[in-house]
Amino acid sequence: MLLFGSINCVYAQELVGTWRTSTTLPDGTDLQVTAIVQPNGAYYKATLYSNFENNPPITVDGITFDGLNVAYTNSDGSCSFNGTMYNDNIAGTFVWGTYTITLTFYKSVPNMLSQELPISS
Repeated sequence: MLLFGSINCVYAQELVGTWRTSTTLPDGTDLQVTAIVQPNGAYYKATLYSNFENNPPITVDGITFDGLNVAYTNSDGSCSFNGTMYNDNIAGTFVWGTYTITLTFYKSVPNMLSQELPISS
């Protein structure tokens, strides 16, 4: 029982933190997103910040993480993300309306917030 609890704690430490992604949307707009992930009971929550002007931060609740897979679907089903964690990256698919976008989130390290990220393709 103690071993199982220790394994869950290690996974929680891997997902909790600051994650960043950058991509070009189908209309040619560059998008950069920073997600700050925190534990929230049995799930996780994130605050998402983007480079779009006048776009307030978005809070995402109910993120699931089983140590490998990360998933979220918002309450009205209009957007979702399903990805797989590998080391300090989460690669997956974001679906929003008619858009399906492949994204890779990179775990931020100190001083990385000012650095350029590779564009996901």
